[in-house]
Amino acid sequence: LFVAAHAAGVRVFSVVDPAAPVEIGRLETGLVDAFDVDARGDTLFVADGAGGLKLVSVADPAQPVLLDGETLETAVGTAEEVSAAADGRVYVAGG
Repeated sequence: LFVAAHAAGVRVFSVVDPAAPVEIGRLETGLVDAFDVDARGDTLFVADGAGGLKLVSVADPAQPVLLDGETLETAVGTAEEVSAAADGRVYVAGG
């Protein structure tokens, strides 16, 4: 389970026991204000507020790695929602 934790970055939880989730990984460095996440395969797409769109490798969920990003400087507002479609497109909603 991937959780957008705003200024605290992205948290990764194991939900093997849904009644007792356990944090197994986190990424704070390189993120500004994680609003939303969506995963496709081993890639996590992060709507990172004023930081824009960030791509994170979660191939090893215990050690997520920031891959790349787009600041979305030409867009109005901040990246607040993200949806990664099966066709490879990524949609970002600004606020």
